[in-house]
This record gives sequence, C-alpha cells and structure tokens, in this order.
Amino acid sequence: MCVHNVRPDDDYEGDEELYNPITYERDRDEPAAWHRGDWPDESWPPRLPVRPRGRRWLVSGAILVAVAVAGTSFALLSGGTPARQAVAGSGGRSSARAGAKTVRPVPPALTPPISVSGARAVLASYTAANNTANARMSDALLATYETGTSYALDAGSYRQREAMRLGAYPAYGPLQSRFYIPREQAASYPHWFAVQVTNAIFTEPGTTRQPANVEYLVFTQSGPGARWLDAAEPYVPHGGTPAITLDSAGLATAVAPSATGLAVPAGQIATVTARSLDGHGPVPDPGGLTVSAEAAYWRPRLPKGTAIATTQAAAGTAVCGLRTQGGGALLFYADAASLTMTAPRGRALHIAVPGFYDSDQSLATASLRFLEQFAAYDPPAGTSAGRSGTRVVAEYSGITS
Repeated sequence: MCVHNVRPDDDYEGDEELYNPITYERDRDEPAAWHRGDWPDESWPPRLPVRPRGRRWLVSGAILVAVAVAGTSFALLSGGTPARQAVAGSGGRSSARAGAKTVRPVPPALTPPISVSGARAVLASYTAANNTANARMSDALLATYETGTSYALDAGSYRQREAMRLGAYPAYGPLQSRFYIPREQAASYPHWFAVQVTNAIFTEPGTTRQPANVEYLVFTQSGPGARWLDAAEPYVPHGGTPAITLDSAGLATAVAPSATGLAVPAGQIATVTARSLDGHGPVPDPGGLTVSAEAAYWRPRLPKGTAIATTQAAAGTAVCGLRTQGGGALLFYADAASLTMTAPRGRALHIAVPGFYDSDQSLATASLRFLEQFAAYDPPAGTSAGRSGTRVVAEYSGITS
C-alpha cells in the first residue's frame, strides 16, 4: 500500500457528516480522530526528491506497472441467477400433470461475505504483509496481498524508489478502522468489503502515535476459500466523508453498477470522471493527480515548441458501491491517464523519470501512463445534493509505465 501524508482539514464541510459505525482501535489510549498542530517529523514519509508530485507525500506502495492491468476488475457486483426448482412427483421424478402448481424460484438470501471479526483479521494480515513487503520492496510479496490496480500502482512505486536508491519505508498501521460490509449473494463472486482507516506511523513502544492520513481500502475475494486481497486504496484529503447507510446489524448496502436514481449512473462514473478531467464533464478535478503534476513539471523544462498532451479514460475495472444516507452512493472505481510529450522537428527530449526514463536517452516522443483510483460521492438525482454534483472524496494515482 502506498501511503500519503495528508494534512486533515477540520473545517471541511461536505454534504454529509462523518459517520462512525463499527470501529476497531488498536489502543484505546491513543487518539481516534484528526488533530491539528505539529505533524510527524517531515523526514517521514520522504518526498521523492526528483520533483514535486502534488500536495501529498508518497510513502509506500507503487506505481502502475502497465495500463494493461486496467482490465483487471477489483470488484464485480453482479448478482447470481437462482437455480430453477422442479416440482417433485412420485418416485422422485418431476411431475408434469395438468394443473400442477408452479413453484417460483426463491431468490437467494443476501448475507455478509465476512464477519466483522473476520474483516479485522484480514486488515491485520494485510498490515503485517504490507510492512514486510515495503521494507523489502518486494513485488513477489506484494502479489500475495494486493491485486489489480493496487498491485500495479504499488509495484510501480517500488520500481521508482529502487531507481532513486531510497531506503525502506517505515512501518505503519491502522489507528482506527471503520468496516463497511455489504450483504451479497453467497454464490456470487468476487465478494468484497471496504474499510476506512486512519493510519499512523509505528513508533517506539509507549509513545503516542499521531494520525498520518485517512484512506479507504477495498478488499476482494475471487472465489470460495480464496485469499482476501487489497484492490483499491484511495486517500481522503479532507476530514469529511459521506455517511454510509447501515442496517440494524451494522451491515452496508451494495450499490450495483446498474443502479439508477443517482446524479451520475453508477456504471458510467469512470467514463464521466475521465471526460470531466479532460474538461468535458461535471465532476470537479480533485487536484493532486500525478498526471497533472508531471505535466506541470515538464512544461517549462522542455524545448520550446514541444507538444504536451494529457488524456483520461475509464480503466475498465468494475465499480464497487455503498449506499449513503439520503439515497446517494459512495463509488470505488479506476481511470487511466497518459501524458505524451513530442519534441519539435529537429530537436530531442531528454527527460529523467526514475525507473522509467533516463536523461541520457534522446527521444522524439516520450509517453508516461498512469492509473487513478477514486472514491466518489454520487448524490441522488433530483435533490439539492444532486444539483451540487458528484465529487471525488478520495484518490490515489501514480505512473504506470
């Protein structure tokens, strides 16, 4: 997992207030909320020294290895089809007698794919494995607990960090966790659940750990008995997030890609966001995207007349959604982006991107590809919240190739 140090904003005013459902605190004596004031020593997490990459600090994880990974789904919320039930006749054979009563298939019951205690164990296992992989910057270990865009982003980060000869990442883990487990059809895979985590740096025993950032983690399970893997990990730049609707058992309600009644249809959210970032849609740019930071960095440093173009597109991953209070949805999805720089005729580009381009290369054209994970609040259509528009509340992006 790639962690960014995000300064919380206690004055952030979203459409809905932060809701605290099921929580899990590592130490009840530690702070369980954002604090203003001094933050951890700025030697951690270390900034990549080559150039600024937005308003946040890169801590651990990775940049996408290839946009080809974009075709990997991190959560499919499709439902299974119930099997037909036959009317039993004598001798155990189905009866086709005239006037026999038709038995309609009963939809399978929706059940949580994992218990809260099970989800806590998944998070604990993930934290331990993540810190081990970060210390070694091991793609092989990374693949044992991450998948899809998360694996691609974090493996790319290892690649860049190793090229820069930086040391290992410090260990960190959840200070507080809020689990959102949706009811699903038991036979329909992959299963998934989300957790909102307030991370803190691991320090010496007995010292107070201060919050470093807040992020969402989306875990998926590909089939019966399969390991739960991290598939998304967008970071929250503000302290406010939409309130998730929970039932009397503390369970969330999944929002399928086919869901209607939202300001942006759930299944179209990735495409609409991509068009918006290209300047042709209603979703505001959240700021801090790596593709934008790279374009801004290179524009004044390239030969006069260099053509610079950025494009956005849906990454091809499926959408995970949670119903929010008031009828909206919190949607998790991914986009892909590219930055292309073309030298003027008779000139060459010399760019340095650790792990990807060396300044000794003479290039007519240089291209960088990115993945972007988002969590967006999609309000109900036809309401005052809906008119205020869909907005990104968390994101994580990086160079992929």
